Amino acid sequence: MSFPRQLLALVRKDLKLFRADRRALIVSFAVPAMLALLFGLVFRSTSGSGVHIKSRVVNLDPGSAASLRLADALAADPLLAALPASRAEAEDLLQKGKIDVALVIPEHFAAQTAAASRSAGARPTLEVLADPTSKMEAGIAQGAAARAVMQALAPELDADYLRCASTGSPFTAEIRAVGAGGDHYDGAAHALAGMGVQFILIGAVDSAVGMLNERQQGLFRRLRAAPLARATLITSRLLSGAIIALLVIVFLYSFGSMTLGITIKGSKLGFGLVAVGFALMAAALGVLISTFGKTPQATRGAGVFIVLIGTMLSGAWFPSFMFPSWLRSATLFVPSRWAVDGLDAMTWRGLGIDAALAPAGVLLLAAVIFGGWAATRFKWD
Repeated sequence: MSFPRQLLALVRKDLKLFRADRRALIVSFAVPAMLALLFGLVFRSTSGSGVHIKSRVVNLDPGSAASLRLADALAADPLLAALPASRAEAEDLLQKGKIDVALVIPEHFAAQTAAASRSAGARPTLEVLADPTSKMEAGIAQGAAARAVMQALAPELDADYLRCASTGSPFTAEIRAVGAGGDHYDGAAHALAGMGVQFILIGAVDSAVGMLNERQQGLFRRLRAAPLARATLITSRLLSGAIIALLVIVFLYSFGSMTLGITIKGSKLGFGLVAVGFALMAAALGVLISTFGKTPQATRGAGVFIVLIGTMLSGAWFPSFMFPSWLRSATLFVPSRWAVDGLDAMTWRGLGIDAALAPAGVLLLAAVIFGGWAATRFKWD
C-alpha cells in the first residue's frame, strides 16, 4: 500500500474511533458549547442596559417635606427602587450582601442644602453606603441620587436652582463601603474558595472512576461474598471521600493564610459547618456519579462536564455578584453555589454563624439526597 493510502487509512481510523467515543465527543463539542453559551448569557446580560440596583433609603430627616419628597423620588427611580429602612437594617443587609447600596439622607439635609445654595452654610453630605463588591452600583447610585436631590429640592432652592446647576452642587454624595469583615472585597479569598470547590469536585469524579475500576476488577464481588452490606460500602466511601475533601480544605486555607494573608474573619464554627457540609456533598456526588457510569472512560467524561458546569454556575470562576439577577436566582439550585457563598461569608465577609446555617443545611441536604439516590442505584456487578 502506498504512503498516501496508508496515511488516509490511518486518518480515517482515528476519525472513526473519535466518532465512536462518546466521552471525546462530549468533551470536544458539548462542554465548550455549553460553557460558551453560559458565559455569553452572563456577559451579555451584565453589559446590557437593564441595570437594577438593590437599594434602600434611610431618611434621618423625616420632619422635612423636601426630604420626604427625596425619599419618594429615590423609591420611584427605575434604577434604584429604594425601599425605606432604618440605618441598622440597611447596614445589616449590606454586610450580608443582600443589597448593593443604601442611601442615607442626614438630619436637616434639606435645610442645609438650601442654605449652602445661598453660600450661607457648609454643604451637607448624602451618604451612599455600599457593599464592598458593588463599586460600580455605588457610582451609578451616587449619580442617580444627585439627580433626585436637585429635582426633589427644587421648590426650596427656588431662584438658586439654576445657579446651583451651573456653579456646583450644594451638597456632597460620599460613597462608603460597609462590610462586617472590612470595607474591601478580597478577591484572593474568593479565588481560594472557588478553586477549592472546583478541585474537590474533580477529586469526587476521580473517586467515581476508581469505584468503577474496582468493580470491573471484581473487587466488589469479593466484598459482597465477605459478606459486606451495601450500606457499609457506600458509607465507607462517603466518609473517606469527605475526610479527603476536608484535608484539602484545611491545606488550602492554611496555605492561603501563609501566602496571601487570608483569614477566617467570621465564625470559625460556621466555617467548619460549611466545610463539613460541602465535603459530605462532594463525596456523595462522587458515589452517585459512579452509579451512572458504565465504564471509567465514559464516567470521567460525564464527570468533567458536570464539574465544569457546576463550578461555573457556583461563582467559583468569577463571583456570583457579577451574574445577572435571573442567573443569581437560578443558581441557588446548584449546591456548590452555597459552598462558595458560605466560605466567602465566613472569610472575607466576616459574618457570624447565622450566615453559615443555610449554606451548611443545603449542602447536608444535597449530601443526603445524592447518597440516598446512589444507594438505590448501586450494583455490585
